[in-house]
This record gives sequence, structure tokens and C-alpha cells, in this order.
Amino acid sequence: DDAWSQIRYILFLYPTFWIVLNVLKFITQRFARLIDANKSGNYSFEILCVFFCNCFYFVFYRNLFLHVSSYTNFVLVKMLHITLELCTYTLRMSKWYHHRTDALQK
Repeated sequence: DDAWSQIRYILFLYPTFWIVLNVLKFITQRFARLIDANKSGNYSFEILCVFFCNCFYFVFYRNLFLHVSSYTNFVLVKMLHITLELCTYTLRMSKWYHHRTDALQK
């Protein structure tokens, strides 16, 4: 019963974190593009923001496994991670996503 409540907590926490982080990453990238458009230096603030968001995500993801106590829970978390990544990149390959983000950049 304790293992089940642990996995339910992780299966709630991880998608919630994933959604919030992706929304913040989207907003951060848009502001970073505005900053990059009006700068005079050589370094891209947008690339730096994406890098830090990805680092934050993988530190959180790694720390999830500190609380996984069984192989079943490990497999469930890995399957959730792969599913969310597949959904993300499938969406990002679509014409709808391209048109939406292109419109938001203008």
C-alpha cells in the first residue's frame, strides 16, 4: 500500500511539474527572443534559457528516482517520461504548432 501511494504521488507530481515547466519554458523563450532581438552582444539569451530549463528538468527527473523503491515504479516513471517526450515532440512537429508559435513570435 505504501508503494502504491508513492507511485500515485510521483505520477501526479511528475506530469504537473512537466506541464508547469513547459509553460514557463515557452514564456521564457518568447521573452528571451525579444531580448536577443534588441541586444548588441554575441551570446543568445534564448539558448541560455533553454539550456537552464533543460538542466532544471533533468535534475528534477533524476531526483524522482531517489524516491523510487521498486522496479515496477521505475518502469512506470520511465514509461511516463517517454510518453510525455513523445507527445511533446510529436506536437512540435505538427503544422498547427508551427503556425501557432510563428504567430506568437510576430
